[in-house]
Amino acid sequence: MRGKPVLHRNRTRIALVALWFLAAGLANASSASTATRIGIFYSRPAAIALGRELGVHYERFGMAIFGANGAQLERIRAAEAAGFALNIQFTNVDAGDHGARPGPVTDDAAFEAALASDLDAAKPELVTIQNEEDGQDFWSGTPAEYLHELADAVQVAHAGGYRISNGGLTSMGVKLAYWHHLWLTGQRQAADNFAADTLTPELNHGLIIRGDIPDSRAPFRAVLGHNAPIRAKLARVEALIAGYPTTGVDYVNFHWYENGPEDLRAVATWLSQATHLPAICNEMGQFSDNPDTVTALLSEVVSLRLPYLFWFAPDARQGVAVGLADEDGAPRANGVAFKAFLAAHP
Repeated sequence: MRGKPVLHRNRTRIALVALWFLAAGLANASSASTATRIGIFYSRPAAIALGRELGVHYERFGMAIFGANGAQLERIRAAEAAGFALNIQFTNVDAGDHGARPGPVTDDAAFEAALASDLDAAKPELVTIQNEEDGQDFWSGTPAEYLHELADAVQVAHAGGYRISNGGLTSMGVKLAYWHHLWLTGQRQAADNFAADTLTPELNHGLIIRGDIPDSRAPFRAVLGHNAPIRAKLARVEALIAGYPTTGVDYVNFHWYENGPEDLRAVATWLSQATHLPAICNEMGQFSDNPDTVTALLSEVVSLRLPYLFWFAPDARQGVAVGLADEDGAPRANGVAFKAFLAAHP
């Protein structure tokens, strides 16, 4: 009878040692993957040349799941042959189909087969599905329809060994959701300060948001009572954030424009905690060519150890965002700062 407790203790020791080695292995894997992969989003023929000029090893491209991707696939393969690892943003319509917005999938099997074929052809390092799914410029379906499509895509991506994220919450959307979180949890002064920093007309396409949300001086003011479209946007963002963890994605993806490192840290940390997923940003940018903005935000991204960051390199069609390069692909002042940061953080 005395032999059995000894055997039990030995098994316990073996189990503890095994757990220790497992934990050590996970820690090593984690430390090996903490470096942020920094790239650019420059969907133009000069993408490879600009990537080399700036010193990046990662680029973001787009691809249509149900479209003719011949020319785009050639550019993707050329970038991969040049040594770039790619984030590919898969949408349901051709990028050249102006005015069209991707809608919900109507045939799951067809969608899954088409996506699997595109993944085999493109072989991206990171897959993202659709773009800015909380807005209405790039997605015409509901949050539930988007989450359904994302869950389908996750199964396909994981079967092929690919990492995958959502398309990317808009900069305005994720900031609104974080402000609302602060307000609902009683952090009123923090909510006021964050709104003063981030919800100004200059940073949100001229929209009046701060005067249409409650604050410490008007705590009973309705949330966006005079702006139904933005109120609906906030509801979509919150539904998506609640639903992402159910899809099986590897990362939660958000977009970020202009606001400083403190606000970025607060939002990225909260978003990761809210979804229990590592946060990434596959579109970061600015509304000027100020080099200090680039350096400050990139420094915070590296400090946060976000797995991926892609900077918006061309000018926006609406004339709002100012890219890292001009129309000829030559780096602007912010592009020079971007290049210098990467050289100092290899």
